[in-house]
Amino acid sequence: MQQTRVIYLEIPRPPIERAACFAAARLVEQGQRVVVHAADEQQARALDEMLWSFDPDSFVAHCRVEAGPVDENSAESVVVAAGEASWPAATAVVLAAPASAEWCEGFSTVVDFAVKYDPELLQASRARFRAWRDRGFDPEYRDRGGRR
Repeated sequence: MQQTRVIYLEIPRPPIERAACFAAARLVEQGQRVVVHAADEQQARALDEMLWSFDPDSFVAHCRVEAGPVDENSAESVVVAAGEASWPAATAVVLAAPASAEWCEGFSTVVDFAVKYDPELLQASRARFRAWRDRGFDPEYRDRGGRR
């Protein structure tokens, strides 16, 4: 089995939900089916709404679900979930909120964020980056321009 690819994207300003929408759209363009992990129902609703409007030239087929199993025959490209949803068709996860590494390892691609606009969130981002390294992964860091 191929090792999970972990990508850290720099976010210089809020909201993280907008960055998560762009990351999900990019993964869908690459042929992946994506779970967008939200901290709670409030963030899941915000992500659901933003996926309709974040880019006027883009449409991302998506649905919002409660944590738990998702119908594997779902036609959507993106599932927004408040919690660690199980969707066998998904190949990637975008972390609009932190999630367990064990759950993330079930995906071929994990997108996390280096939150630059808040010192406390930046420290938490750095801790997650180090934790991935400690688990034997080699996270790819990309700045705002997509450069490594």
